Amino acid sequence: MNRARLLLLVLPASIIIILAGGYSAWWYQLAAAWRDGLAAWAGEMNAAGWRVGTGRVAVSGYPGTLHLVLPEPSLADASGDSWQGPPMTVVVSPFAPTRPHLSAPGRHRIALAGGAPADLVAAAAAADLRLDGRRIAALSLDLSGVAAGPTHLGHLAGSLRRLVFDPAPRSTPTVALVVSVDDLDLPDDRRLVLGHHLSSAQMQLRLMGSLPSLPLRPALTAWRDDGGTLEIDALSLRWPPVGLVATGTLALDADMQPMLASTCTIRGLFDAIDALTKAGSVPPKDAGLAKMVLALLSKPAADGGKEWTLPVTVQSRTVYLGPAALMKVPAVTW
Repeated sequence: MNRARLLLLVLPASIIIILAGGYSAWWYQLAAAWRDGLAAWAGEMNAAGWRVGTGRVAVSGYPGTLHLVLPEPSLADASGDSWQGPPMTVVVSPFAPTRPHLSAPGRHRIALAGGAPADLVAAAAAADLRLDGRRIAALSLDLSGVAAGPTHLGHLAGSLRRLVFDPAPRSTPTVALVVSVDDLDLPDDRRLVLGHHLSSAQMQLRLMGSLPSLPLRPALTAWRDDGGTLEIDALSLRWPPVGLVATGTLALDADMQPMLASTCTIRGLFDAIDALTKAGSVPPKDAGLAKMVLALLSKPAADGGKEWTLPVTVQSRTVYLGPAALMKVPAVTW
């Protein structure tokens, strides 16, 4: 065999060996980076007053996608709120190492400080992340077949994008959030004046201004004092017999209570007022007056029913439908 023919045989084989060796080195380096990165993140969170657990992380998947299994994931804050999940799998493509996929179907135990733990079982629970260093730039969540005692949820999908990481003025959107819920069955409760079945809800929100890294109430106070708002770009709700489509702005008043200014198109409004009156949330006299005023503002819907397009506001914990004061809402404790 002459030298030229030998070179033609050896050169491709050498290139393949070099590429395979380089890929192997990259894969194991990526696996080590993820395993060590998880440990470092847990250490930083623990040092900041959180309690983070993963169990002994197992790594597999070579030469394909990287799989990390966290057998005992858990998270708790300094106030005692905690979450403990089933084994969680983190899947990372070697060609997209900053876009991990997380999956943790099964039983999730959630406990709020001072309260009894509650178990939530999800047939499917997955999340996709986009990382910027150790910061989460975007997150999408998908849950289905969820049961928590008598509460059942058909499907929930959500996405969150950090638009700005650094502190930003109130005129700058810093977080965009989209959430949709389908087929939510709640326990029978007389306070659920519209019934226990929510057919669907969708929201598109933007946080204006920055929330500082503080405990919740101080963070919200600083955000409010800086003029921060939550812009409701789209909201739709189907809670038979009521249907609603809205846009608006949510803020906090001097007493840290929600203030709302919105424009809504509402179906089934009189049915909702009747239900609120029956539940004792609206005095009959106020309900009658509200109906008299609102009757003048209705317009025919496409199916021959009635609908209303009017401002809905919340001020000083009072809900107003157009000019009519409807009801008081409970105070929010942060």
